[in-house]
Order: sequence, then structure tokens, then C-alpha cells
Amino acid sequence: DQYASVFVPLMLGVIFAGLIGIIQARTGLGLPEASLEFRRDRIGYAAQGFQPDIHSYAAHMLIGVVGLWGYWYAFIRRGAAYFEPSAHQFILMASMGLAWAGLIVSKSRFSFLIAALTIIIGATIYLWKNHRRWLYPLGAAFILMLIGFVITLFAYRNQSSFWMIHLIAQLQER
Repeated sequence: DQYASVFVPLMLGVIFAGLIGIIQARTGLGLPEASLEFRRDRIGYAAQGFQPDIHSYAAHMLIGVVGLWGYWYAFIRRGAAYFEPSAHQFILMASMGLAWAGLIVSKSRFSFLIAALTIIIGATIYLWKNHRRWLYPLGAAFILMLIGFVITLFAYRNQSSFWMIHLIAQLQER
């Protein structure tokens, strides 16, 4: 694969930064003293990885969350023979999964919103072009999950342990 020389180091960097971010979120190791109390909750501290702040770390995780979907889509277009389990495919899936975990522990709300909207819009376009019969059932299931998520957020709005609660409180103040 001619693109492996570019994407494999990128994926390994996302995996390594994601693991460091998860460790930082749980332990606080490597965080500046000023950020040890920033958005601390049950998940832990706001991870920064090797970046200067949470937003640059979240942008690094966005490479794995959003950017690698195109590379994954290239695997699908190559056919079923390319889906044989391989180290390359494992690295791709691990980097995408750890990027989502790293994005969550970064606690950058806007970066999370960018990732969610990009994935939703991309999935909608893909389903519309290639699998139109699945668009409406999956869309209905997604809307039901979204309603459940919003109900859950409002049910737990008095608990200060989840960072999304603070966003809802700020929106209600305006």
C-alpha cells in the first residue's frame, strides 16, 4: 500500500497520544499545576497528551476520529479480500477507537461537537448515496438515541460529575 508510509506513523502517533491522554486523565501525570482542577470529574482530569492545552490535544485526536474515516473507507472500496485480519487493519481500528477515547478525556466540548457532527453528516451522505433503504431506519434509531441522551442529561442535571452538564447549565443561563 503506497499510503501506508504516511498513515501508519500517523495512526501510531494517535494511538500513543490517546494512551498518554487516558493515563493523564486517570492520574494527572504530566499536567501543569494550573490545569489539575480544570473540568475534573469522574472521568478524571482534562487530558493534554504532549500538547500545550486541551484544544490542541483534541485536534490531534480529531485526526483519528474524523480524518481516518477516509482511509477506512478506502479499505471498504477495495473489497472483501482486503478485510482479512491484518496488523494494518488492527492499527487502524485501534487508532480510531483510542482517538475517540482521547477526545472524550480531553473534555474539549467544541471538538467533540465537531467530531459528532462530521461523523453524522458523513454517515448520512454515505447512506444516501450507497444504502438509501437503510437511511430511514437508522435515522429513526439515531433520533431515538438522541432523545434518550437528552433525557438522560436533564435527569442528571443536578449532578456536577459530568462535564456535559456544565454546558447545559451555561446554555440555560442565556
